Amino acid sequence: MKKILVGLFITITLGIFIRDLSYIIILHNLSYDETLNKSIADNHIKLEKLKIEYQNLIQEYEEITNNTNEEIKQDFVYREDIPLNKDIQETIHNECKKYNIEDELIFGLIKHESSFKTNARNSIGCYGLMQLNPKYFPSNLNSIDNVKYGIKYLNDCIIKCKNNIPAALRTYNAGHDDGKRNYSNTVISYARNFGYSD
Repeated sequence: MKKILVGLFITITLGIFIRDLSYIIILHNLSYDETLNKSIADNHIKLEKLKIEYQNLIQEYEEITNNTNEEIKQDFVYREDIPLNKDIQETIHNECKKYNIEDELIFGLIKHESSFKTNARNSIGCYGLMQLNPKYFPSNLNSIDNVKYGIKYLNDCIIKCKNNIPAALRTYNAGHDDGKRNYSNTVISYARNFGYSD
């Protein structure tokens, strides 16, 4: 929903900007001959109307965005059974809402990748809760940003795999889907323990 709103906002804003620019070019190209005063005045009126439309659009977009963010915050519930602090859990929840991913799937992935240890690091340098590879991600992310980057990457994998979750999980782990499912099955098994429904 949020992606659609942002896309709509950008499209409309660009359209208004192009129209504004067209009127400004017209104004600059017109001489201030007395016979053109009416045309210039008309263009000024059009510009003022466009400014009002733009301001109203900005206000509506901000209201929608604020309401969406508030809805996300209101439905967050801290889970005692997940060994992560409130800030990290809330970040996971918010990012999952953004990408339409179940929180429990991320809990399962984190369980498998790092056993919920924020300072986990494997033999090739992958680090943090989501075990990000420093070859492809910033190497010094804190736990909050580690989660954000990891969830976004999983979402990219889900899109690439056309919503095939086992394939997306394998892609997250191996960089591509080679058909093996041991990793995916383990993550999904952990996720089910946290309430995941696939």
